[in-house]
Amino acid sequence: MFKIFFFIASLIYSITANSLELTVYVNNWLDEIPETYNVHSDDYINLESKVSTVLSDVLNSKSSFNAVRSGPKGQQTSLFTRGTNSNHTLVTINGSSIADHSSSNGLSDLGLIDTNFASQLHMIDGPMSTLYGANAVGGVIDIQSEKKIKNKIVGTIGTYGEKNLYSQNIFGENRQFNLGLSINQSEGISAYPEGQEKDGYDLKGINFSYHGNLENSNYDLLFIRNIQNTDLDASGADDLDYEGKSAFNFIQLNSNKILFKGKLNFILDSYSWDREYVNGSEIDNYYSQSLHLKTALITQNKKINNVIGYDHLLYEADFENRGSYNSSVDKNGQQIGIFNNIDLKLNKYLVLSGGYRIDNNNHFGNQNTYRVGTSYKFKKINFFNSLSTGYKNPTLYEMYGADNFGYTGNPDLKPEVAHNAEIGIKFNTKKINAEFTTYNTKIKEMITYANSTYSNDFDDSSTMQGFNIDLNFSLNKFNFTNSYSHVHAVDSSNTWLKRRPHDLMYSSVIYQKENWSLGTNINYYGEHSDTHSSNFSTIQIKERTIFDLIYKYKFFKLEVNNIFHDTFHRPHGYNQGGRNLKIQYSYTY
Repeated sequence: MFKIFFFIASLIYSITANSLELTVYVNNWLDEIPETYNVHSDDYINLESKVSTVLSDVLNSKSSFNAVRSGPKGQQTSLFTRGTNSNHTLVTINGSSIADHSSSNGLSDLGLIDTNFASQLHMIDGPMSTLYGANAVGGVIDIQSEKKIKNKIVGTIGTYGEKNLYSQNIFGENRQFNLGLSINQSEGISAYPEGQEKDGYDLKGINFSYHGNLENSNYDLLFIRNIQNTDLDASGADDLDYEGKSAFNFIQLNSNKILFKGKLNFILDSYSWDREYVNGSEIDNYYSQSLHLKTALITQNKKINNVIGYDHLLYEADFENRGSYNSSVDKNGQQIGIFNNIDLKLNKYLVLSGGYRIDNNNHFGNQNTYRVGTSYKFKKINFFNSLSTGYKNPTLYEMYGADNFGYTGNPDLKPEVAHNAEIGIKFNTKKINAEFTTYNTKIKEMITYANSTYSNDFDDSSTMQGFNIDLNFSLNKFNFTNSYSHVHAVDSSNTWLKRRPHDLMYSSVIYQKENWSLGTNINYYGEHSDTHSSNFSTIQIKERTIFDLIYKYKFFKLEVNNIFHDTFHRPHGYNQGGRNLKIQYSYTY
């Protein structure tokens, strides 16, 4: 990994040695793709409006994204998008995947991602494999780094001994350099509802960015390092000796260059996950690293928008278990992809869109995905539809991992395959944004766990069908944000998939004056099934409604979460805590 970092650092040095005056910041290459491509629902979340900047805390602002954390801050978070599994949502930074290849399902540790370096989340529903490749089945969460950097200090204190501090400083004659430092700490509560030990966490981070340009090109360099220490509880118990230590490293070079009549975008990034779990004499280590190259040529004119791209990923995972059962596994993989997307504007109303991608993985061979769609826009109304496919690769853990219970992986696993159809309508004015989307997603060859290993169930498939409604509008000094999702997620025997509420709702009302604002957030979680934390039977979880209150005056912000002190458990057997309060002060200079 150090060789990778040294290579990228050397490359950057060679470029910046001859750099000119900074004039423009680099955008994510996906921002260059016309809006007509995103015929499915998409949304942006402004991170500056959030008191908490940890990724796992800000995901439920859109009802189709259902984040479930196993206890207080620092515990594992699962994400169910449109009723799909938690490993079906791809998390990216500026368009680059940060999947953890050493985890059991490939999902990134969302509690380890401090988003202080970012300005917003781009949340996309539906399969996006034609652009992103593997694992973008349910949707994509793209963390977009801050473009308009400014000096600031942000401090937060709260109940349960929570203390957060973030400092961001700009250096350089043309304000090219940015350095950010963050500390997030909490004494916490017991993850086990009847436990006595507080499961606290400590998250420290550093981020660095450099912005520059050469003739006809510009580039960004981003570096992130987060380190976390967390007290943990095993399922259905108060575990006094169980703790976790994790580290996340990320470095990315993002460059745009004007080429002929188009734009060439180049992304080179490397990242690593390093996790250690200690429970008495049992010690488990998981480590993964990746080197990723993505480049795309974007050409546009009045009739045709075309994107041609190349994607190359090298990845490695290492598992080591020390205790009553000892094992050590070190495996790697390589995936190469080429993709093409074309938007054809037939007239001022109708746009046809299509995309195709071919990926080759040294473990699974070729995987083909496609997408076709239409968009018909008339005045303020846009009708859209699409057919698309996606896939999820087995993780190296599922293929080769081993644990203290004698589990062994299955190297013969094949990718899961998804087919999706959706149709919807958008209505946009200066004051009103409304959208309705209905969809049907079928996932075949699901990877299941049985008899101490994983296997593809070629006779089974899961179906997720439902609809999303988004309504955002302003009235006088009031701003309303509303999102409702209904999902019917079942397996081939028509059994409800667990931890998928039938109905989810998010609503926000903010009264805005010149120097202050007052608002409330409402999260509704409908009835759903779950697994009992002690006896592992299937149980029903009742509906819940959680209310938050937010007051802001200039640089001061007060947030009261779970006003009515609902001690709910999501998932079952894991304590979320009751009412909590946060006070934040921010200073920009």
